[in-house]
Amino acid sequence: IKQGGEFSIFTTCIETIYGITFMVLAPESKIVDSLKDKIQNWDEVENYRKETAKKSDFDRTEMNKDKSGCKLEGISAINPVNGKEVDIYIGDFVLGDYGTGAVMAVPTHDQRDFEMAQKFGIEISNDGIHPSLKGYNDLGLKLSEIFRKEFD
Repeated sequence: IKQGGEFSIFTTCIETIYGITFMVLAPESKIVDSLKDKIQNWDEVENYRKETAKKSDFDRTEMNKDKSGCKLEGISAINPVNGKEVDIYIGDFVLGDYGTGAVMAVPTHDQRDFEMAQKFGIEISNDGIHPSLKGYNDLGLKLSEIFRKEFD
């Protein structure tokens, strides 16, 4: 975290780390608490956390629900692979007691990340994807169309 601190991410697709365009923490994360004095929109963050606390884990992780979240204004992360600075959000689909409670968001390779990026106007880009993924990446850009046709 550029403003101080760190967190870990678990992934089964390490090759996509080059394409991170934002990070998402569980709303109940202690990391969020530790950044309270540096978060410029703390009231908004706190309200989102209270609303999320009312939801069950099942409701939070439901694939077909609208994505929700809150940007941590004034907080960013640095991608350790390419040095790119990215925004950090909290999102109810990330659970504090599952994995590390943090998600690296790569919208060209993950449907949930793609939907959140669309909703919040976050960059969806191939820039920075490892060159060995060029062919896969071209498919990744069409992932949203494939999902829409499959599930509409």
